[in-house]
Amino acid sequence: MKDSPNSKSKLSQTVHSALPDLSVERFVDAATESDNSPYERFVFRAFAQCSFPIALFDQDNKLTYARDLDPIFPDTICDGGLSANGCAFAVKNDALFFIYDRIERWPDAPKGTKFFALHLDADRLSSIASNSAENAALTNSEYILLAHLLQGDDLRTAAESVGASYDTKRKQIQKVMDKLGLHSQSAMLKSIAMDVAARILDELFAQSQRDAEIALAKKHYGRDIIINRITIGDGVEIPVWDFGARTGRPILYFHSLLAPVIFSDDFALRLKQANLRLLMVPRHFLGFGEIASPDIRQARLIAQLAETVTYLSEDPMIVMGDSAGCAWAVRFARAHTELVSHLYLAATPQSGNAWKRSTLFSEVSTRVRQNERVINGLTRLYNLIARVPTLAKPALGHMYRHSDHDQETIKAAFDTGNLHQWLKLIANQAVHASMDELINLQRDWVSDLRNLNVPVTFLHGTTDPICPIDEIKELCNDIPQATLAEFDDAGHFVISQKFNQIITGLAA
Repeated sequence: MKDSPNSKSKLSQTVHSALPDLSVERFVDAATESDNSPYERFVFRAFAQCSFPIALFDQDNKLTYARDLDPIFPDTICDGGLSANGCAFAVKNDALFFIYDRIERWPDAPKGTKFFALHLDADRLSSIASNSAENAALTNSEYILLAHLLQGDDLRTAAESVGASYDTKRKQIQKVMDKLGLHSQSAMLKSIAMDVAARILDELFAQSQRDAEIALAKKHYGRDIIINRITIGDGVEIPVWDFGARTGRPILYFHSLLAPVIFSDDFALRLKQANLRLLMVPRHFLGFGEIASPDIRQARLIAQLAETVTYLSEDPMIVMGDSAGCAWAVRFARAHTELVSHLYLAATPQSGNAWKRSTLFSEVSTRVRQNERVINGLTRLYNLIARVPTLAKPALGHMYRHSDHDQETIKAAFDTGNLHQWLKLIANQAVHASMDELINLQRDWVSDLRNLNVPVTFLHGTTDPICPIDEIKELCNDIPQATLAEFDDAGHFVISQKFNQIITGLAA
């Protein structure tokens, strides 16, 4: 789908709000045509917690993959003289790279990988080198000089490389030593090299934090969350996040694509007051492996989840889906009707092929239906933006610009709700889950909805810019057992914005 000469698609507009110089069409096309998935999967799996920009190079010293398609990495890097421990520094285009070639430590590294390269910018190098020294920030000129010295150049060669006189650079390196509180060039270089190597290797060898989402959940929810881990028989382990009254009426909540979060400060207290118990499964982090299709994975997870929640509660429960979670909630209710007393769908996505109104969601769905491989490009584009708060904020702000209520929710979520940490974690560790979400939304879940024998209530904000309420009204009219609860002063994040009102209705 190409943009017309006079107007950009909603997807392009959203991307340009975060990355004004990027052509979304070229990005998606390139990401679709090239298959970096083995490299990408390895980097996400092995180095999700590594904070340095990282890239892989092959036996010819050529770049094979850079995380986030980071343009700082050159097409080739000379690995220079690696030390006995496999470490070296290299300078290319006035940028400093740390190289490590002990690939055998990662048996699952892509075949042909020769070494990793990690980029150190001036701020990061200053931070590592300064230790406790104050006012030790390096100027760009000092950074480039120090980079050449760490690479192994002597001072005269380094001066020639940057086009300066030896005397000028001799004085400059003395300034750097004074900043860092060191008294000889050799001692300074040895100290910095050891500190850099130690910091980077600590991150490279850090066990990928399988439970990083648990740590973030505890930070986000504090004492309001109880985390259950349940495995039945030889099934997969299902994490269930538990909120509210322990013996209250259960609500099985399928969260949105954005994050496993309800942006309401007192929601756990309100649940207790209403004698309700909310059970949330953070499906981004279930890690069901890469076997089978997304449809089969979803079916298997729902079957496992049904066994799990039956263990936690013997009573039929309220099932609630939020945005992308609606497709999951409907499929669960269709497959396990006996476990469901009432189905609530909030911010329900558009359904079918005949979109009544063009939205960002309908455009993405159309692209996916036309070429399923485009999901690879779209997911990588989303992850590229999601990892960086300064990119994610304007992109989400653009998406929800027509709803003041959503703008306020997004701003508060970034300012006090840990949203940027959730986005970064999901982008780093749940890339394939994000792909599955896009694919599963294309499934004909509306047919399941029409064939349900349980009461259905749609919860929808009248200013929802992503899922127009008019189309939900039509869908509601087609389902005899369905009702619609409209919220005049709410947008797409209707559950977060109207949580107290919704809970009062559930408890009645």
